[in-house]
Amino acid sequence: YMNACDSAPSPVGVPDNSFGFEYANTGNGYALIITYATNQTNPLHNHWREYVETELSDTLIAGVDYCIRFYVSSVDSVKYVSNDLGIFFSNVKIQDTCPGQLPCNLSYIPQFENSSNNNLNSDNGWTLVPGTYIAIGGEKFIVIGNSKDSASTVATYKGYGQWNYASYYVDDILISPCDSLTEVNEVDSNHEEFIVFPNPSNGTYILKTNKLYIEHINIFDATGRLVTDIYRRTNEAIFIDLEKH
Repeated sequence: YMNACDSAPSPVGVPDNSFGFEYANTGNGYALIITYATNQTNPLHNHWREYVETELSDTLIAGVDYCIRFYVSSVDSVKYVSNDLGIFFSNVKIQDTCPGQLPCNLSYIPQFENSSNNNLNSDNGWTLVPGTYIAIGGEKFIVIGNSKDSASTVATYKGYGQWNYASYYVDDILISPCDSLTEVNEVDSNHEEFIVFPNPSNGTYILKTNKLYIEHINIFDATGRLVTDIYRRTNEAIFIDLEKH
């Protein structure tokens, strides 16, 4: 776990730590997990996996469609990236480990997996991992990581890096009923980077920023589907008409 409260220089600080440099997507901290390993001196480490687990604030309700959103950023110092990342939903807390055994990936089959078309290659900024999950009912815990063994994991060499791993910072995990995500989430005005108005809206919005410029906007619906992307380098207000999409 990395946090800005740790004084620099620090192996577990934010944004600067032993593994790379990345500001939190929001807030002051994030987790780090290894999702793939290869070419290790100790062959046991070729199956190295790490996971982040959390207890949900409420138990999931059977039949409800839940929207999934979390953000990842590839660690600077690793040589590999991989799109193989998923979430296992569980009614009970998962406490399994596999010290000194092969394979070391957890044997649970994730109910949600990142799309192979959603590339998790960037180590400069954050990539959204969106999706949906229809609850069976009773799920109270989630485990994020790669449950595939090394032979089944698709990993790509970045061309640079120090460590023979694929590893990711993880931030801003959201599991929420899709029908509750109906409005635009505005940035806290005390830390305002942009303003979207009117809110609510009939599908037309104006986006203004106090940054130097806006370069690229991705707009997703409540299910995580990309509705539109806008490439426009400007420091002026942008008019967005979602009725056309």
